[in-house]
This record gives sequence, C-alpha cells and structure tokens, in this order.
Amino acid sequence: MLKKLRAGLMNALLWSFGGAVWGAVTAMVVTVVVGAPPGSLFAFFKMAALQFAQLGFVSGAVFSVAFGLVYRNADFDALRMWRVAGLGAAAGSVIPVGLAIASVTSGVAVPLLSFASFTGFCALFGGGSAAGLLKVAQAAPVGSGRVERGYISDTDRALVDGGRVDA
Repeated sequence: MLKKLRAGLMNALLWSFGGAVWGAVTAMVVTVVVGAPPGSLFAFFKMAALQFAQLGFVSGAVFSVAFGLVYRNADFDALRMWRVAGLGAAAGSVIPVGLAIASVTSGVAVPLLSFASFTGFCALFGGGSAAGLLKVAQAAPVGSGRVERGYISDTDRALVDGGRVDA
C-alpha cells in the first residue's frame, strides 16, 4: 500500500515539474507575443510556473488514482500509449471542469471559448504527460524497480504463501 502511495506522490510531483516548465514556457511565449506585463518579469514567470505546477500536481494525482483503478494488474509492456494518453487527457480535464462548476455555482459567468481552450490545453498536457511517463516506464530496464512478466519476488511469494519464504 505504501508503495502505491509513494508511486502516486512521485507521479504527481513529476506532473507538477512538467507543469512548472510548461507554465514558464507559456509565460515566455506570452511575453514575446503580447509584450512584457507591467511589473516584474521574474514575478510573472514565477506566478505562471507555480500555477501550472499546482495544476500538474492535482492532475497527476487524479491520473494516478484513475490509472491504479483501471490498470490494477496490467504489465507495462501490454499497455497501449493511446489508452494511457486518453486517461491522462481525461485526468487533465478534471481541473478546468471543476473550476467551471465552482465558478458557475458561485454566480460567476465563464466564457465558453476560454473554458474550451483551457480544457483543451489541460487535456493536451495530461495526455502528453501520461504518454511520456509510460514510455519512460517501458524503457526502464528490468531490475530497476520493474520486474519481468511472470516473475514473483520472494517477498511477494511470502505474502501469497502465508509468510513462507523458500530459500
């Protein structure tokens, strides 16, 4: 159980890092296209990176839970990238949908074009993050936390056999 929690937390942190990078790049593009915002340019980049990092953390946590439920006993080599990317896109879309529901219930109007573009952006981020992490996991050599198909470690076998470990 602790391994799954640790893996989910690490996944959320990786998505958070990706979100921070994406936020900084987005801030740079906005600065080049629209012009520098008033005030400190460093504060603008920091704000964008932190906001996107928060979005990435929550999306990564949602993805970890959904992935754990859908692909509980799946082997990494059996997973298809488009399915995992679709799950990641759905997890990424949870945040803007939640924000829109919160805005509407509080009486704030959400422009449809802004909502649609933000949802698409978050789905693209989620799908790309999920597909990238799957490729990294599939490329990991056996023995680096990844096991061969059909291999059961002595610890897992002991759990299955009621605590007996055969030497």
